[in-house]
Parts: sequence; structure tokens; C-alpha cells
Amino acid sequence: MAENNSFEKSLYTFFLCDKGHLTLTKHVQFSEFVISLSPKTDCLIAEGKDRLTAVLGFCVDSHGLIKKEDIVQQILESSTDKKSLLSFCDRLAGKYVIISALPDGEIIILTDATASMPVYCYTKGVCISSLEYLIAMEYSLSESEKTRQIIKKSRPNMPLPNDMAMFDDVKCLLPNHYLDVKAHAAIRFYPDVKSAGMPIDANEAAKKTYELVANIVRQYSKQGKLLCPLTGGYDSRLIFSFLHSENPDIQCYTSMHKSFTDRSDDVCIPKEITKKYNARYRLIEDLEAPDEENNLMKEWLPQEIKKSGPAYTQNTLFPDTITVCGDIIDQLGKSAIGGSLSESFSTASYFQCKLHHFSKLSKDETKKWLAPIKERNSKISSFDLFGWENRCGRWTAKTQNAFSLLGRNALNIFNCREIIDLWTRVPSKDRIRKKLHKELFMLTNSDLLDIPFNPQSLELKGKHSPILMLFGTYLKHFYHKLTFKGQMRD
Repeated sequence: MAENNSFEKSLYTFFLCDKGHLTLTKHVQFSEFVISLSPKTDCLIAEGKDRLTAVLGFCVDSHGLIKKEDIVQQILESSTDKKSLLSFCDRLAGKYVIISALPDGEIIILTDATASMPVYCYTKGVCISSLEYLIAMEYSLSESEKTRQIIKKSRPNMPLPNDMAMFDDVKCLLPNHYLDVKAHAAIRFYPDVKSAGMPIDANEAAKKTYELVANIVRQYSKQGKLLCPLTGGYDSRLIFSFLHSENPDIQCYTSMHKSFTDRSDDVCIPKEITKKYNARYRLIEDLEAPDEENNLMKEWLPQEIKKSGPAYTQNTLFPDTITVCGDIIDQLGKSAIGGSLSESFSTASYFQCKLHHFSKLSKDETKKWLAPIKERNSKISSFDLFGWENRCGRWTAKTQNAFSLLGRNALNIFNCREIIDLWTRVPSKDRIRKKLHKELFMLTNSDLLDIPFNPQSLELKGKHSPILMLFGTYLKHFYHKLTFKGQMRD
């Protein structure tokens, strides 16, 4: 049994049930349920005549019109029905969970755009948490044999497919779904046949993105000092351009990986950028986390034990800062999953390659995820949805959750549904050629385009060729499968 102070430092950590959880010390009544939170997890509540709303975590308005503390009231006023609520929440950004009791008696839960504050749900009763092992402790659940077999036949540290969790009776809420609390069921609300807006070019998307992101950065900066990881690539430099525009004294760093040398692009280029713009910079190596933090990770997020070092390092070297990450612009801004492939190639087999899984059990789960998307006949790319829901919503989110557990605040300046919607409407052939990035640089700081991007990197032209992209994906997968030896955590 965990000690009551286990989550003393933890952020974005909650548990909802019919009673408070002993390991979490802050408790808030919500309808007939109790929301238990770690001491550092914020909770704002607004109540009306026939409705009730709670916002857990950190939530801002990308339009820059609503103060952070007033958002929960605006959500309440928009929740006359489910459709109005979902539409209003498209403008929100941050890392948060929204719980809404609607006038018709239904209680639903929404995540932020990429579910960076995860939601796990017990399928046999009302029990919901950001940590699936809290639910498992409540019901004395054992890890699923099916899940263990999938993990055994996948590359290390890969996310589980679809909405699977470590326990048979627990599911993970994916982006583009809401949770019907009383029915213990996830409902997909996006995409539908009306979801896809008119295609737009990279220039128009960049202009609208710039306005929204500038508002988001301004509000994130009020929350604390922002920390910018910097490499030789496009994504981190674009983030730097936004952060530097808001605060020229921005702190930057590069993690020194084992494969790096003093002449590596990811070492030399950040030094060149920060010197040119007089920004503070450090080249760092990961510190070894103390036993206390490793043990906390082993208890509540055992699959993420390797994240203890980076989280501890950032907390130690850059205390009282917020790390700004760039996973969304990587996956969706560059059309990373499918390149410019035709939708006819968006199959479970292809996505299995991108999951780096080798079992039939995993492939069957991917089929379950893909089937309803195909049935909806939406114009939204299945490749984009996979990057959004399975890469950002599972892979990135589990790293975010590990950092939150250890008290490391990490936010994404692109984590907003309106922004992601804009990007998915830009033709993939333009996104893979970094047109969206380049148009954004023209609005933030065009001089940053003059500094080379990873000149030593032999970027595969296959990313620009649908045929080479397709064959390269399968060849890489089968090579890894042939050389795979299997894994299983203790």
C-alpha cells in the first residue's frame, strides 16, 4: 500500500470514484462522486441550476479572450448540450481534463486535444483516474496476460494499441472521444462525415496557427518560466522562435545522448542559434534519479522507469521551469505517419509497422481502432488520426504522465484542437516538405531559416515518395521482426 505522501510532488494526477482515494490528499465533491487530487493538481468548479463543470489541470483559451480562472464558468455556460460543449472546447489549450454534468443528467469527461493528461476508466463501475494502477489498486486487479503478450512481442517502450491498458477491465480514453461516466464507455465524436473543413494551403494555415500559438505562449509564460529543448531540427527551432518572440531571455538546453559528439548537428546548431540570439543555453547529460523517484515510478508507471532520469535532471538543473515539447508539430505538422500515401494504404498492417509491434493480438486491436474510422467515411486522413490518437495520445502521453508523476511540468504550445484541425487540412505533400514550418518561420523569425537544419542528416527522400515510404515502412518492420528477441518487464 502506497504512503499518503506518494504524490506530494505529482502534477495532473486525479482519481474519481464514489469515495476519496487514501493516497491522494485533496478531495472535491462532484455530483454523487468524489474527485481526489494530488496537492499540486489544480481543480476549478462552476455550478449552475441544472449543470456542473470541473476543470482539472491547466487550461487556457487559444483565442486569448478568456482568463484562465474564468474558463470553467465559460465551459459551464456552453454546456447547454453536448454538441455546444464539444464545439466550445475546440479553442482550449493546455494539459487538462474536463468533467461536465449536463442538463439531461449525463456526466461526460473530455481530455485536452491529445489526452496529455491521461484518463483511464474501469469498465465495470465508476472509477476513473490519470493512473491506471490506482484503479487496479482499488479493485485488486492483476495485469492482463493479453497485454503482457503484446508487450513481450513489441520493441521496448512502445505504447499499447488502441485503448488497451495493463488490465483487462481498464481502458484508456483516446483523443477525439469523450467518456460517458455512468455507462463506463468511450464515445467517438470526431471525425464524422461533416468534420473535414475545406483544404487550405500552408500559408493560410500558418497565419491562423500563428495567432493561436502566440496567445497560448503568452498565457503559458504567465504560469512559469518556459524551458526550450533545442536540437538541429525543424520542430524545436520553431518552438524556439515562438518562445524567443515572447521572451528573448529564454533558457534552452540540449540533452547529450551517447551517439552525440561535439561536432554533432544537434550539439553545434543549438549553440549557433542561442549565441546569435543571446539566449541562455546548456548542454546537459541526464542525472541518475534517486531511489525515491525510481521507486515511485516502479509503483505507479513501471513501464516508464527510464523517464525518471530525464524528469529528475530537468527538475534539478532547471527548477521552477516548464518544459515545452514539440511532439504534435512533429507527428501532424510534418505528416509523419503516412507521408503523402493514398488512404487505400492506411491498413491495420501498415499501422502495426508504425506501432513497432509484432503480435497478432496487437494487430487485432489496431483493426478494432481502424474499423469505425473507415465506416464513418470521413475526409480526415486515417494516417493523421493514427498520429493524433496513437502516437500523441498514447506514446507521447505516457511520457507526459511520467513527468507529471515526478513533478516535472511539461506543456505543448500546439496542444489545441483548432490548431490540429488546421494542419490536417493542409495537403500532406506540403507538410512533408516542411511548408507549414517554413511559413510559420516567416511569421515568427525568418532569419532562423538561414541556419542549416541538420546538414549532416541523410534524410530519406522516401518520405517524399509514396512508393518508397510504403516499402521503406514495411522493410524496416520486417527487419526489426527478424532481429527481434522479445522482451518482458519483471
